[in-house]
Amino acid sequence: MIGLMKRSMKGRHATFLKFCVVGGGAFVLDALILQSLVTFLALGPVYARIVSFVCAATFTWILNRKYTFHAVTKPSIGEFTMYLGLMWVGVTINWLVYLGVLAVFPLSREFPVLALAPATAVAMFSNFFSAQRFIYRPGSR
Repeated sequence: MIGLMKRSMKGRHATFLKFCVVGGGAFVLDALILQSLVTFLALGPVYARIVSFVCAATFTWILNRKYTFHAVTKPSIGEFTMYLGLMWVGVTINWLVYLGVLAVFPLSREFPVLALAPATAVAMFSNFFSAQRFIYRPGSR
């Protein structure tokens, strides 16, 4: 029984680590797009964040379904919609932290990555548990 529990925890840790690696890649993508839109196209940090977030969310869906949760079904618009829908709590947390940092730290308006980093870190936990529990639970992949 204890051996089974240890294997189960080891599997969860490995899955979470993969989720974090994918999330780290999404953070880099998100940050590059965000800062580029603000710096080179003079887009405001809120509008730029909408574009960068959609790109990062699509990136995480594609990679998490394949590498983190090993989904074997074909990707579908329905699954993508469900993924984004369940990530709504994480999106809300992400935006509240992002907007809060923008409001409190003026430097983050010029360098929005300073607001993006804590927003992403806080939302990551909610997103992981939502994906694992509702989208990619064992037996539904």
